[in-house]
Amino acid sequence: MSVLAKAVQNGSPTSLHNSPAQQIVKDHITPSLESLIRKHVRGQPAGDGDADDLVDKLMNGGRSIALPTTPGSDTRAATKSSRSAIRMSTASSAKLVSACRTQGISVTSAVNAAIIRVTAQSAQAPEADSYVIWAPCDLRRPLIAAGVKECLQPVGTYLSGLPLRIEGVVKYMENGESIPGKSFSTLASELATFYSQDVESYKLPSARSGKTVSLLQLAEPYVEKITKAFSTFPLRGCPYPKTPVISSLGKLDEFIRNEYPKEGNDALPASKLHITDFWVSCEVATPVIIFNPWTWGGEITLSAAFNESWYSTEFVGSILGKAIGELVEGLKIGPVSYRTVNSTCFSSSRFHRTYVFLANSIFQIATTPQHN
Repeated sequence: MSVLAKAVQNGSPTSLHNSPAQQIVKDHITPSLESLIRKHVRGQPAGDGDADDLVDKLMNGGRSIALPTTPGSDTRAATKSSRSAIRMSTASSAKLVSACRTQGISVTSAVNAAIIRVTAQSAQAPEADSYVIWAPCDLRRPLIAAGVKECLQPVGTYLSGLPLRIEGVVKYMENGESIPGKSFSTLASELATFYSQDVESYKLPSARSGKTVSLLQLAEPYVEKITKAFSTFPLRGCPYPKTPVISSLGKLDEFIRNEYPKEGNDALPASKLHITDFWVSCEVATPVIIFNPWTWGGEITLSAAFNESWYSTEFVGSILGKAIGELVEGLKIGPVSYRTVNSTCFSSSRFHRTYVFLANSIFQIATTPQHN
């Protein structure tokens, strides 16, 4: 971002030499996750049985719940991807974070619990009573801790997906209506346990004896099993891909600062580039809604990416609103202040629009030069 800010401020191409972006120019194809693990991670890979244990967790059990698609859209091909988002004020965001800390859960767990409860209130397929997804798992940080310097570059896909299955999330009434089968606090607690597991000492689903494995050691056989499983979709118990998925981006302030002072002898004392806003680009080619919560500038944003072939902006907006309602009620934080953020927020000509690839995501950056 510092290199990008310098380029925008100078109004001309800025040299990438001696910058963190230089490696992007030199290495057009980054090393794969498996090759990095073979090269840097010590010890023998985990066995096929351990990998089977994880895959079986996804396939064996109740059918997964899903959000309904637009009527008559089942046979449609993917068209335009779109985004909707809700952004909470700094005061309301602080109140939500404080409530999560009080209950001993993460914001990610709370948001995921809210989405599950909202989904559970929709009409479901027969026998659907579970929430089943491949939950994104970041392996970049443990690789960096293991001394894998290649992961310090901003590009490269160094993540995996772990099977997340929660049973009994729907209860069916006598009239056929579906309602949440578990309370917000119960769901959030189960999710907090899942999300807080140590990547280096991960407890296998069937490990009653407490057996743990390193997900880095498990990565290679696990990827092979997942690839084989994907070739047999739809999986038993998982009506991929209509179950809503959450992928939390965490605090983005460490990646994108709100101000970048201009460097050099010609810089005015108060000359700076101000980051007004940004979007995380997420192309969706299947009937699934991907929720991305993040914090920036003290404000929590809950973004939803979807494809217009299967969902409307109005429907997604209603789901976001209901999720906020579940958060308010479940965390007992009272009224909160938030606003809807449209994906066309950068249409004004007074903004510069720039795209930058950073940490596995594409950010659309809105900037405006400021001179005081």
